[in-house]
Amino acid sequence: MASRTTTLPMTVTTLVNDAGADINLGTQGCVIVTSVTNNPSGSGQVVTGQASQCAIAATSKVGCLKGQGSCGSSSAILPQAAVNALATEPTGSSIYVTEIYYTYNTVTPIVGLLGTSVLPSQLYSVAYY
Repeated sequence: MASRTTTLPMTVTTLVNDAGADINLGTQGCVIVTSVTNNPSGSGQVVTGQASQCAIAATSKVGCLKGQGSCGSSSAILPQAAVNALATEPTGSSIYVTEIYYTYNTVTPIVGLLGTSVLPSQLYSVAYY
């Protein structure tokens, strides 16, 4: 849902609110939506917009918008398939990347059996559109 929009701040808030209390994304997660554009000057892909709603510490693996916080560069980091897809589009075209981080606690004693290094404490998922 978040990757299919052009109104980043509203969509991220809506996504977190619509996730509901079942997974507590508003208190145990982070949603970051990043707009990446193939640069008109031909210097690769750049972050042209970003919105997030985070209840946990998380940063985008795609990149950041230059001038936000300590971000010094708007260069984007995308997998080769996304780079190739964006390269076939006209200059100035964008791809939206939605990243979701989620922390959780197990409801079973499985961590005691397997150890803490087997199951991560924070999950990560990403979608490109």
